[in-house]
Amino acid sequence: MVPFPNPFKKPAVETLCAVVGSDPCAEVADEDTAFTHDVVAPVPGSEDPDTTRRQRKALERWRELAGNDARAAVRRTAGGVETVLAADGSVIGDAVDEAELLAAIKGTRPFRHASAFAREEAKAAACEAEQAYNRRVAAIEQIAALAPTPRDASWYEASIAETQGWTADTEPFAEPEPSLDAIAAELGEEARRAVNPLAFWKTTQLREEYVASRARDRIAAARRAWGERRDAWVAAQGEKVAALEAAREEAVAQLRAALDGDPAYVREGVVRRLDEMGLPLEVSVEVGFSAPELQVSLDLSGKGGIPERQLVTLKSGWLRVKPSGARRKLGKEAARDLAWVVAAVGFDVSPAVRRVSVTATLDGKTLVTEEIVPTDLTAEEGTTAES
Repeated sequence: MVPFPNPFKKPAVETLCAVVGSDPCAEVADEDTAFTHDVVAPVPGSEDPDTTRRQRKALERWRELAGNDARAAVRRTAGGVETVLAADGSVIGDAVDEAELLAAIKGTRPFRHASAFAREEAKAAACEAEQAYNRRVAAIEQIAALAPTPRDASWYEASIAETQGWTADTEPFAEPEPSLDAIAAELGEEARRAVNPLAFWKTTQLREEYVASRARDRIAAARRAWGERRDAWVAAQGEKVAALEAAREEAVAQLRAALDGDPAYVREGVVRRLDEMGLPLEVSVEVGFSAPELQVSLDLSGKGGIPERQLVTLKSGWLRVKPSGARRKLGKEAARDLAWVVAAVGFDVSPAVRRVSVTATLDGKTLVTEEIVPTDLTAEEGTTAES
């Protein structure tokens, strides 16, 4: 038995879920990002002339302990940790009996050069990581600037009228049909080159016979080729017209869907526009629409959302990653700005959207709950302009 519908229960609104935006700092260095340079003992007798006596002594001791393959690598992380690696990738110095070997390697000139290069690269990466983090925070603080100026119903109506007027710019087939006179003249030229008998008094007769025997086939072939070119041209022009008509119908359909507030169009349009915006953080979005209200839920908790950690460099130049003390404050400001951006996008995607309800959360806690109407955006713009 099918139950009677409850007239007091509001039907569920179909929603579209997606992740929009991206984390521009995803590929920057962290404390463990490492830079490695090889350290190879020079062949005896080929040492750098600037090698000091102490460095030469350390080099000799390294060769003595390592044998013929005196080879290692120095690795430095952006966090400042330095390790010396053997050829097989193991850390030299972990074992008790490697202390002397490690000291010998570190005392050589090749090691000092390689270590300096690794240190320079690691510090540069640490500096870039901090700068990238600061740029990201600054971009998050400027999200409100991404809000579009909504287009109203009159814009959509005008766009529909303009789009309905699209016409294909076709061109007629301009090549003239081959004529018998032209073919005869062409054959006459051929005859003058091909027919030159010894009996010169027969030249005119033989040339006329040459032209007459070939004229019928030549004009038929020329007209057949001309017809094929004409048909191909006409077909191409027809395809051009058909493609434009299809594009016109699709464009008008999209504009009407926007004007009429088609729910699927509005949901997909809002998600697409937010994704195309290049938001400087990842946001999980859930969008539902039942005219006139657009309902949007935002979650800023993802890995690429509001930063959980802050990247800073110490006075020494090494990178440190620490919990962000301003995360919730930054999240609340970003949530408020995102609410206005989402509202502007919603009003712009369809004039059928007359109210936008936005809820934004971070780590399961509600940051912002806003209900925005078009006049709110106008008032906000006026306040900004006056200030």
